Amino acid sequence: MTTQDQTATTTHTPAWAIIMVILFIWFFLLSLLFLFAREPRVSGYVNVTLWGPGGQSYTENVPVWNAAQRADTFQRVTYLQSIVGQSRARGA
Repeated sequence: MTTQDQTATTTHTPAWAIIMVILFIWFFLLSLLFLFAREPRVSGYVNVTLWGPGGQSYTENVPVWNAAQRADTFQRVTYLQSIVGQSRARGA
């Protein structure tokens, strides 16, 4: 079982920061500091490939929308790899 990380992380100015600048620009020039607020965005997919007996393989592209989903996908694959390893050790 293998994984390939096909995600991209970008940063952007959140909508709440732009709204705060528009609301408070006439009162405080310091409101421009809201434009320094940044939020990361993760998009893409994690490619998970499984190999079965006889050389068969199955590939699944798991869509990822944030860093927590990406980490969860890798943790699930690691858990499955440990289960397969334990099963092979018992059978050997």
